[in-house]
Amino acid sequence: MNPNTASNSMTILLIRPGRCMSFINTSLRTQTLLLLLIVGVAALGNAYMMSEDAYQAALENKRTSIQSAMQVSAEQILPQLQHKATQLGLQLQKRKPLRTALKKADLEALSTLTSEPFEESYVTTGELQLLKIRVYDKNLNYLTSSKAGAAFSQDLPPQIVERMQRRSQSERMSVDSELWQQPGVAAFSVLVPAGGMRLMGYIEVIVAPHYNLLQIGQRLKAPVAAFDINNTPLITSNDWHQSVTATPPLEARLVVRNSAEAPVLSMLLREDITALRSDMQQTRWLGMVQQLALIVVSIIIAFVVLNRRLFRPLGQINAQLSAIAAGDLSLSIKVTQKDEIGTLQHSLSQMNQQLRQMIGHIDGSSITISSASQQIASSSHELARQAESQAAGVAETSTSLEQIAASTNITTDNVIATKQLA
Repeated sequence: MNPNTASNSMTILLIRPGRCMSFINTSLRTQTLLLLLIVGVAALGNAYMMSEDAYQAALENKRTSIQSAMQVSAEQILPQLQHKATQLGLQLQKRKPLRTALKKADLEALSTLTSEPFEESYVTTGELQLLKIRVYDKNLNYLTSSKAGAAFSQDLPPQIVERMQRRSQSERMSVDSELWQQPGVAAFSVLVPAGGMRLMGYIEVIVAPHYNLLQIGQRLKAPVAAFDINNTPLITSNDWHQSVTATPPLEARLVVRNSAEAPVLSMLLREDITALRSDMQQTRWLGMVQQLALIVVSIIIAFVVLNRRLFRPLGQINAQLSAIAAGDLSLSIKVTQKDEIGTLQHSLSQMNQQLRQMIGHIDGSSITISSASQQIASSSHELARQAESQAAGVAETSTSLEQIAASTNITTDNVIATKQLA
């Protein structure tokens, strides 16, 4: 399932204006349903992403708890390793031949004698991995080292030297230890005083800490491997290579540091999370199904409420407006709600009443105008009749004047004739 479905849909709408216009031209009911579906799909995608985040958080918590358990195990194993190395050094310095050789500074004898522990119980029984035994005088000057074992430099770990130099003469009779490393080797040195009550020198027992730190895997029942600071493998448990399966294991790393907080080696543990992953997948899909059911129910409820509170009243208002547009003002518009739809119904009802009143006033004015028009028409006819009568009178007057003029002419002619006769 793609969690970006909603955003992709919106992108398509933005990129394709024709489809966007088609969406806008659909009914409000259809638009609302589509928007509810988009919101539901977005919510479902968000739930999936949240479940993935929860799974990653569970893995991180698991890794943190494993690292804490590894740290606790390492803090228990290293003191035990120090105790075993100390016992080995104490047993060695108690041997009379070694004390004699140390007193006489017989380096050859010391080298031979310090090689014997490589064949003794602590090593042969696998309780520790002995790397080297070195001998120093009481001033911490290098004397010799065992013939057996790995190659090391002649220098003590600097942390041990620094601490021993700060100690008093009596305090130098106590054991000191330190984790350290040289290229390709991680080491744990235990410096044991030799000579009994009279300090004659020191025996340094160098062991491999990673050999004993493999017990972390036994304690936590998981494959484990040790690496140096360059991430080069030092040692692995027997089941390490069997831990690579189809389901990637959860890896937790513990960095082992010395007293100066410098890294010496790291322990990597692989935890099989097949069962955890299966449980999380089952929980995830169960949550998705529940979320889907909740979304579907929510969409249905929202659509029913919107249909009852919005779409149906809007449909009624649309029908009433159509009737008013057709000239039917006899409608009785009731206000059924107290929200915006109710306000719209109230405004529509007032508009209908105002239109009825306006039409009534227009009808009254039409009657008055019609009556006045009739009176004006009657007056016009009367004026026309009077005009015709006056025109007839004028014609008669004109005829009379013509007769008078003719009579006058006759009279004038008679007078002229009379004068001529006279």
